[in-house]
Amino acid sequence: MARKSMLFAVIVLASFFSAGCSEDSQEATVFEVLVENISTPQSFTAADESPLIAAFSSALWAVHSTGTSASGPFFTAGAPARSNGLEAFAEDANPGALIQALTAADGVTILGLVSETVSREGLLGPAQQYRFLITAPQGERLSLAMNFVQGNDIFVSTPDAGIALFDEAGQARSGDITAEFVLYDAGTEINQAPGLGADQTARQPRENTGATESGVVQPVNDGFVYPSVGAMLRVTVTPTQTVEY
Repeated sequence: MARKSMLFAVIVLASFFSAGCSEDSQEATVFEVLVENISTPQSFTAADESPLIAAFSSALWAVHSTGTSASGPFFTAGAPARSNGLEAFAEDANPGALIQALTAADGVTILGLVSETVSREGLLGPAQQYRFLITAPQGERLSLAMNFVQGNDIFVSTPDAGIALFDEAGQARSGDITAEFVLYDAGTEINQAPGLGADQTARQPRENTGATESGVVQPVNDGFVYPSVGAMLRVTVTPTQTVEY
């Protein structure tokens, strides 16, 4: 995993300096983002009443301008998944193709992948947290997504246009933003009962298994029961300092 982390650090820097810097510097805010898995054994029960672990993949995030399409950098709600790597991310927790697409996406200032928690790498389990810093000029937005490993093509994410990091007065936001996250279905693979399907991220024998679905990206509504995002996660942002950008 060390090689993958180093490679992505290069991608982040390349995106930052090509898209974020200019001859005329501007003021930006550094935010600390904290993503906590607050689930308990009572948070998630399978259809057969067995307890399940609510766990998530690495967190992929992008800071982007409000000048991008209203559909946002990752997906467009109500439309089929783009050929930008979202399918592999939602089905297999593989962010590689989506990272490459985001580095070339209009309006994306900087992006990153967070895969290390206090006790393990590549999985956010109960009582674990991702803590990282992002830098954003005034007016920019945050998109953040994680694969939900107990599903087929389910991921938790900010809405398609991302979320505001600054209020209408231009002040940096601070506090709990969990309510703005949604559990989405990518519409690329037919869903099985959460936590029980042989083709789901946590159990599939290899990537890209499972029956293809020609659906659209939308909040999950497949007839199965899922915990609410707020029962599994808490996400907060805290401005830490102002810097020249």
